[in-house]
Amino acid sequence: MLRPRVRCDGSPGEARGWPPANQAPQPAGGRARGAVLLAALALGGCGVLPDEINPVVIWSHATGASAADRLPPPRLDEPYPDLGTVPPRPDRPDPQAREALTAALAAERARAREP
Repeated sequence: MLRPRVRCDGSPGEARGWPPANQAPQPAGGRARGAVLLAALALGGCGVLPDEINPVVIWSHATGASAADRLPPPRLDEPYPDLGTVPPRPDRPDPQAREALTAALAAERARAREP
């Protein structure tokens, strides 16, 4: 449907519609060629995408397809460990022994800094 166009000064302008009155419609072949060119460029770039943004790699990680070739984790067939068998925490050494160990480590660090 064409609607009359009115300019800012109130004088009549050209009719609105598709295609514009001063332009002939483009043939469908031009659009098809453009779509083929765009598809070729898009598909040609898929081979050089890094794995972080490659949709194929992202999909295989999300669905678990990439894990199909991996070895299973070790000890998967063994029962879950019983936490009741964990030995108690060892006693803390006395403060003099800790200070002696700290001094020995500080001296070793100072020797390591000197060439």
